[in-house]
Amino acid sequence: MEGKEELRRKQAAGWRARVRLEEERSKRKEIVRLDVAPREAGSRARAGRGSSPSTSVPAVPGRRRKRRRAAPADEGVAGVDGWVPDVAEVTLAAAAGDGRGSSLVRVHGLPRGAKPEEVRRAFAGLNPGRVLILVSNGASVAGWDAEAGSAPPPATPSVRRYPPTFRVYVQFDTAAAAGAATARSGEAVFASGAERCPPGGGCGGDAGEGDAGDGRGPGAAVAVTAVPRAHASFILRCLAFDAARGEALHRTSEDMERKLPGCVGRVLWARAAGELGCLLARAEGGNDGAAFSDAFKVLEGRMGRRLPDSADSYRALATAYNSLCDLYESVEWTSAGNAALLLRHDPTLSGDPICRLTDASMDWISVESKRIDLALRLARHALADSQKAGKF
Repeated sequence: MEGKEELRRKQAAGWRARVRLEEERSKRKEIVRLDVAPREAGSRARAGRGSSPSTSVPAVPGRRRKRRRAAPADEGVAGVDGWVPDVAEVTLAAAAGDGRGSSLVRVHGLPRGAKPEEVRRAFAGLNPGRVLILVSNGASVAGWDAEAGSAPPPATPSVRRYPPTFRVYVQFDTAAAAGAATARSGEAVFASGAERCPPGGGCGGDAGEGDAGDGRGPGAAVAVTAVPRAHASFILRCLAFDAARGEALHRTSEDMERKLPGCVGRVLWARAAGELGCLLARAEGGNDGAAFSDAFKVLEGRMGRRLPDSADSYRALATAYNSLCDLYESVEWTSAGNAALLLRHDPTLSGDPICRLTDASMDWISVESKRIDLALRLARHALADSQKAGKF
């Protein structure tokens, strides 16, 4: 009796699971059910009239049906810009890493004006979570950004895009889901606030003009690339903040730049270059840091790491050390206006992006200051052996 009762419970659970699966499939318009496809329905009708049975290969149990991709513009879908950014170098850089995937993916070529909800919609069925924006940096990062020299062909339709240096990521529950998301590279993201670009002219059309016919606004084909685990961990800690719900991505980015203390963005990208070995030009985040040029020579690795071997090199390194101390005080003083930042060492405040990003920048300044201080101490002893004390 217990065996029969257990069998009935399993059968009931299986029936409920099948019902839920059918309900989920019915909600996804992009999936065409095979049992109601026109061609197969016609085959059944012919079989009922006595014709020979179908010779098609039966479906393999357990095989996942491929998701039907949104057709690009050259296939006749109105309002879709089918140009896809060139991300060959990004894909190669990700493959050349440690081979460990992460739960993050980078989305390249998003239409300007897209909102986080519209980005998530492109990954329906994969349970996308946070949509993240990185602290701004106007310099291209090798292995991170799409090819800057490529551009959409002069054809209609064309949709205004975010530049390659506007970095947007999507986080998933698992690395497997993120891997599945990369297979959707080439599909369109529709944005109600996107702008159409007339052939041979600049972008400036009305938002939503020439949309796909269902109120979603113009669409643009995007590229989706994987993110190595080491990079993903650093991005989540030191560079990223969440996109605001219902707000265009660039509006959220501009608002964050206004709130961050000056120079924080540039310090964070200098930290990325130091810890991840990113090849980037001068980082442009918030204030350009002209008043702390000597400090950024150290932070951005432009001063070298050799010990001073002369009085002049010692003075130059000492000047950089003093500039680092001034930069630290400047960031701390600027952030003091935010009450939460007065308790920046409180781990419960890690949810505040301003507090977290400012803390990450100050930590990097502190690390480099301690390194320079040690170098100066060692240099003093070395120079004292060859020169008279106090000569420099």
